[in-house]
Amino acid sequence: MSPISWRDIDWHDLGRDAMAAYCERREAMSHPLDQYTFILDAEHKPVQCANDEQWWLWYLKSENRQVVDTMVGSDIRISTVFTALALRPDQMLFETHVFGGEYDGQEFHTATWNDAVQRHAEVVNMVKRAEL
Repeated sequence: MSPISWRDIDWHDLGRDAMAAYCERREAMSHPLDQYTFILDAEHKPVQCANDEQWWLWYLKSENRQVVDTMVGSDIRISTVFTALALRPDQMLFETHVFGGEYDGQEFHTATWNDAVQRHAEVVNMVKRAEL
């Protein structure tokens, strides 16, 4: 398989499958942060990706990383995102964060999209019970 360059790809409407294929076909990742940078494929599975301009462009689109976002009342927000950065030794790439209320600032980490969705629902229920 011949190497692929990011310059060979039309990135304007690139979907998750194409971005994941690009990352998987890279012959060698050379940036010191490459081991920490990930994207999601079309099935919401993390794929390690070179820390390059295209990863950064993917990262900047919040819709690529947002899993679930819920408001409880008018002042508490619970947001679950794919962090895209493996900065934790346990490779927990999904984070649920509470903004406001009794649990303000608390974070919950998971390793998969499905676990993140489930944890988000659990946190929403926990926050709702606290607000009663």
